[in-house]
Amino acid sequence: MRNLHAWLSNPAPTGSCATHHLAAQQTDSLLEQNRNKTMISLKTISEKLNARRRYREALTELSKLSDHELSDIGISRSDIEYVARRPVVSRASA
Repeated sequence: MRNLHAWLSNPAPTGSCATHHLAAQQTDSLLEQNRNKTMISLKTISEKLNARRRYREALTELSKLSDHELSDIGISRSDIEYVARRPVVSRASA
């Protein structure tokens, strides 16, 4: 009954009402676009923070290894930062 009442009190837009209705739709569309941009920005920030965390963890772990252990895996102490910054390669492509 509530939906019927809303339909009766708000008939299909005509004339100036149609213009107002179109403006409201455009406003809603712009708000949705802004929300999407905000979500993309938050996702990007989250990805960057996660990448930074992984970098710091790799740097810490590699720095704990001795020169002999680093040599066993094929890197020198001066390569640690470079190796820690490299992107992670999935097993499927390795």
